[in-house]
Amino acid sequence: MQLCFTSDPDDNLEPRSPILCFHHYLHCVSNYHHRRSVTRLICGDLCPMTFQSSPGRRPKPEDVFNLKCCRGCRQHYETLEHVLLQCLHVLEIVDLRHRFLSSVNIDPNLERSESHCFELLKSLLFSWDWIACTASFVNGVLKVWKNGNNIEREGEDSDEERE
Repeated sequence: MQLCFTSDPDDNLEPRSPILCFHHYLHCVSNYHHRRSVTRLICGDLCPMTFQSSPGRRPKPEDVFNLKCCRGCRQHYETLEHVLLQCLHVLEIVDLRHRFLSSVNIDPNLERSESHCFELLKSLLFSWDWIACTASFVNGVLKVWKNGNNIEREGEDSDEERE
C-alpha cells in the first residue's frame, strides 16, 4: 500500500498498489512516527496484529471471546477504542489517556460507553485542531501496548522526527 499526498495518481502510470490520498489535516502532524501511527489506525492496519478485535466490534454468537478479549482487563473486546479510551488495567496507558484528554478539555474520569468511545475517537482523529496531539497520544499508547504484549515494533524504535 502506498501513501500519497496528492488527489490523483499520475494519469500516465498505472499504480502497482492501492494509493491512499490524505491531502489535508495529516499535514498538521509533523512527527513522522506519530503520523505513521495515526495513518495505520485510520487505514485499519492495526487489527488483528496489534489489537485482537476490529474497531466497533460487538459480540456475535460465533465469537470465541477468549480469542478477542482485552489482554489488559480480560473483560471487554480488545478494540482500539477500548484500549485507547476505556481500559483501566494498563496504568501507563491510563496516565497517557488522562493527560491527553485533559489537554483537549475532555473529562478523563467520565465513564463512557463503547459506542461513545468509538465516536469520540473518530471526532479526535478527524479534527484539524486535535489531530497532532491525538497522533502523539495514539503513538504513545501503541508503544506501551506493543511493549507490554511482546508485539514487534518494526521501524518504530526511534522517536526522532523525520519528514
